[in-house]
Amino acid sequence: MIALLRYETAILLRSHRWVFPLVAFGALVLTGAAGGSPSGPPWLSLADGLDWSAAMLIPVVAFLSRSMLTAEPDASRACVSAATGPVRAQLAALLAALGGGVVLALGGICFEVVANPPVSGHPGGLLGTVGPRSSTPRRWRPAWP
Repeated sequence: MIALLRYETAILLRSHRWVFPLVAFGALVLTGAAGGSPSGPPWLSLADGLDWSAAMLIPVVAFLSRSMLTAEPDASRACVSAATGPVRAQLAALLAALGGGVVLALGGICFEVVANPPVSGHPGGLLGTVGPRSSTPRRWRPAWP
């Protein structure tokens, strides 16, 4: 099964059918991130961003799965089905598309965590906490030179 997964992933990467879902997901996530509301608790903005990212992941992964299932030529699919069985060949194609969806989901999560805007005085995301945490340390004792 591992060899089938490697084969299907190589077909997906060589066919460049992953480019449009990647660009579409990036554009949709950036569109949703631009419309965030800067009011409310800090975790609400992150939750809204993650909700939007997950909602945009559904059509993109569906398109990626459809692209993956039609990427292999008919003769090649017949050879793979004869060698391993049609169920395992189909399962390998779907698992390769699922792996691509997981990579897109992790990218969306990382983007939302890093780019989450600050909300009502709280530093937001990773970019908002790097500055305050890397500033000069506090002096705990006033007599310390």
